Amino acid sequence: MALRSVRPPCVRASCSAADCLLLRCSRQELLRLQQDRMVDLAGTLLAEELPHIRHAEVLVPADSLLAGATLRELRFHQRFNATVLAVNRANSTLRDRSRRVILREGDMLLLKAPLDALRGLQQSSVLVVHDQLDDDLPSTRRKGLAISVMLLCSCSLDSS
Repeated sequence: MALRSVRPPCVRASCSAADCLLLRCSRQELLRLQQDRMVDLAGTLLAEELPHIRHAEVLVPADSLLAGATLRELRFHQRFNATVLAVNRANSTLRDRSRRVILREGDMLLLKAPLDALRGLQQSSVLVVHDQLDDDLPSTRRKGLAISVMLLCSCSLDSS
């Protein structure tokens, strides 16, 4: 199985039977493709085969250099190695034609990106990553040892 990235216009793109495609389309379009036997749905393939790809919410902060430009003008995907799935503005989601939406301060973007790209965004001041990435969370590998140490310390304090 091959996984490739093809961006519009994709007139010259060809696919093999074993290729895996990530499609950005409406539910109705996807069902039509499936009914026409153009695609087979892969189910949970992404969770199993692409563990380094994550979804994250990011905020366009005040005084961001991105405000006032469209995703297309910013060449967002090439610049940040991330795909914008949706833009949320004032509690409404702008899904259609998101590449043409002019970004504003306070916009929330739903991104799909490799984990290292999201970590890079955490370090920049252009966007604020709201989701905690796995490696940012405390490790629970040695929780048994930590609990044992705490019990021993509390026992020694009780006996003194």
